[in-house]
Amino acid sequence: MKIDMHVHTRYSKCSMISIDKLAKLSKKIEIYPTITDHNTIEGALKLKKKLKQTIVGEEITTKEGEILGLFLTEKIDKKLPLNETIDKIHEQGGIVGVPHCFDKVRFRGALGKIPKKVDFVEVCNSRTIFQQFDKKARDFAILNNFPMSAGSDAHFLLEYGRAGVEIEEYSSPRDFLKKLKGGTIFCKRSFLHFHPLSIYSKLIRKTLRI
Repeated sequence: MKIDMHVHTRYSKCSMISIDKLAKLSKKIEIYPTITDHNTIEGALKLKKKLKQTIVGEEITTKEGEILGLFLTEKIDKKLPLNETIDKIHEQGGIVGVPHCFDKVRFRGALGKIPKKVDFVEVCNSRTIFQQFDKKARDFAILNNFPMSAGSDAHFLLEYGRAGVEIEEYSSPRDFLKKLKGGTIFCKRSFLHFHPLSIYSKLIRKTLRI
């Protein structure tokens, strides 16, 4: 099965992707989403009711940068210390990933240092502008024997499915990690114009309160 492991819905202020349209497109192209909205799992839980293959995740803002929590049942609060956030994800039986590693353009989001107790490393993000950041993440993951993930980081439906992993069917979060280690990465870059559009969408939604 193919999984885009980094996707935002309209429950992230910077995204314009609706739950209904994402469910329909996922079924059509047979790529399934890991929903990683910023500091909420509300959209992920709603999508899972429509699309059972959805992985409920959250892109969590910690004091040290952003991390991904997957297979969550409860929202993790933002702006906690990194290690505390990781522990809270693991307490739920979830797994922890590091998105857009070493991406200096995203200086507010990228971690300066990757803890050993994370479970996987994102080595391809379609929205990473400079490919050397993804290469550095891949080299780091290989050197430290981390499973590797990929995701579109989609904020618009046209971006969805451009990156992800192809893995065998899994039975649990831990089994997912095993299968991820033997998975195949696929990755295409998003068009650069989607970056300013994300900022513009924030302004539109704030103005119209949608």
